[in-house]
Amino acid sequence: MPPSTQTPSISSPPTPLKVTEPLSTMAATWGYGQTGASTISVLKMIEMAPVAEGQSSISTVSPTCISRGDSFAIREKYKDLIRQLPTRVFIHKLVAMFMREFNWQYYAVDPDIFYAQLREWNNLSFTIFSTDGPQGISPDLRVFPAVLFQIIATALLMLSDEEESEFTTLKYAANMTFEDLACDYSASGAHIVELFGKKGLSVTTIQAEFLRASFLKFTANVTESVSSSFR
Repeated sequence: MPPSTQTPSISSPPTPLKVTEPLSTMAATWGYGQTGASTISVLKMIEMAPVAEGQSSISTVSPTCISRGDSFAIREKYKDLIRQLPTRVFIHKLVAMFMREFNWQYYAVDPDIFYAQLREWNNLSFTIFSTDGPQGISPDLRVFPAVLFQIIATALLMLSDEEESEFTTLKYAANMTFEDLACDYSASGAHIVELFGKKGLSVTTIQAEFLRASFLKFTANVTESVSSSFR
């Protein structure tokens, strides 16, 4: 039987964690094999992938070296991406579905940490998005929307016929399928990770990349799941 998905009661959000060992080493502790075309091989590619020459990302440039124009562009791109998240009502329903139907298989998302981050994210003031932007948010929390995108994308693939009508309003075009919508959400999550590059990885960044690779495998895009590790 899958474990209970009841939202835990937590007094305060945990201190953001930092990665102190290679992605592949961490993944090995989750029970993944280290040979063949496994998920761990994808994580090894992520940790070995260099940042593309000329790539613009917050993590590869000192804050004092970011021009006002670059800072504005990153802030506006970030705002455009997070605006694509569905409303909180839909997020909570899809997250609960993900925890119930999918997460128990691999336990890729720790519910305690996730719900604490979700509360912290929901409590962010709108002002910070229009002033400091993502640079004013902790490294773990600013990538958190990428995790949200991957979770709701995966949940949309598991909708039953009875549940589909409840989420129809999320579609924005005629003849759009829930798989189309899920792919859009997953791509938005990947764009958030790309915005900050591969340097200074946090646990949340690794989690978002892992969930992205899992989503692509779930939709049979195995080749894409490997190539996405180099972006």
